[in-house]
Formats: sequence, C-alpha cells, structure tokens
Amino acid sequence: MINSLPRKRLVVFIVALISLHCGTDREKSPSEIILTKACDFLWQHQGNDGGWHTEMLGLLRSGQALTPYILFKLTEVPDSVYPKPKGKIEKA
Repeated sequence: MINSLPRKRLVVFIVALISLHCGTDREKSPSEIILTKACDFLWQHQGNDGGWHTEMLGLLRSGQALTPYILFKLTEVPDSVYPKPKGKIEKA
C-alpha cells in the first residue's frame, strides 16, 4: 500500500516517467532501466483488491482515482522494457 505523501509524489513521478518513455524503439538506456524499476515498484504496491491506494488522502484511499491512471500507464510500457505480470492487469 502506498501510505505516505512522499510515496504519492514518487508515484506521480513514476507515472510521468512512464509517459515519457512509452512507444520508443531503441536499445535499453539508463532511463529505461529506471522505468523498469518504476514499473516493478508500482506492480509490487498493487493492493490485494487489484487497486492502488493511499492511507493519507481521503479521495485516493479507495483507489478509484489512482488505479485507472496507473494501470493505463503501466499497460503502455513495452514488453521489451517490462513484461506485464500475469493476472495483475485483470486483477486491477
């Protein structure tokens, strides 16, 4: 679970990073390595119900605000950078 304001900022940064690097066809660069780590972080923090939540901000607590945006951006990451985990997309 994402449960602190600094982590919320990190999630926003990670999603922005994903947005910048989607759809490019080139060899893995240092930024793509960071993108791989960012995707790994987000997938590891997916809640048991399939959503991404925060404990601090009431609007984001249910996951309705974060989940669709994070999931959309994660599905845009090419499989060559980060293969989509089995069952996680359906769970979200």
